Amino acid sequence: MSLDWLYGFDELNAYRLDTKTGKERLEAQVKNLPGLLNLAGIVLPKKPRILCLMAGSCIEGIAFAKVYDADVTCVDLQERLLSKGLREAKKRKLKLRVIRGDVREPSELVGGKFDLVTVLGQPLPHIAIFDLDQTISGVKKLLAKNGTFLIDQSDLIFRILPQYKDAMTHNLEPPSLQYSP
Repeated sequence: MSLDWLYGFDELNAYRLDTKTGKERLEAQVKNLPGLLNLAGIVLPKKPRILCLMAGSCIEGIAFAKVYDADVTCVDLQERLLSKGLREAKKRKLKLRVIRGDVREPSELVGGKFDLVTVLGQPLPHIAIFDLDQTISGVKKLLAKNGTFLIDQSDLIFRILPQYKDAMTHNLEPPSLQYSP
C-alpha cells in the first residue's frame, strides 16, 4: 500500500526532499546531528557504517553521509522516496546506498556490521509493536561490537502531535532523549 496520501498532508512536508520544509529539515539535521549524538553519548568511528531503517527520502542518511563521511545504507518500502534520496545524495557527491525492503528482517536485506543503526524521523506509527520487536532482533545481528541502535521519536511530539507535547514529555525543548545502555 502506498503512503503517498499520508505524505500529502502539510504537516509531513518536512519528510519529503522535494519540498521547502523537507530541504530545511535536511539542513537542520546536518547542523544538529553532532549535538544529538553527543547528547546521547554516541561516538562514531572515522568513516562509520550507518544503516537508516524506515528511511523515507533518506534525509537523515544524507545528513549522516555529509557530517560523518559515512557509508550509509537507507532501507524503506517506498521506492519512490528512496529514489529521491539517492538523487539528492548523488547531487551532493555523497556515498549512499538504498534498499527497498521490509525492516522486519533487516539482517536479510543487508550484510556486515554497522556502527550505528537508526530509526529516525517519526516512522514508528507505520509499524506494529510486534514487528518492531522483530526488527530490533534483526538489528542486534547487524551491530558492530560497539555499535548503537538509535530510535528518535521527537518528531512525533514536536512536529506531528504538538498539542500533546506537554503530556508526552517532561522536556519541552527538543531533542527529547531516553537512553538505555
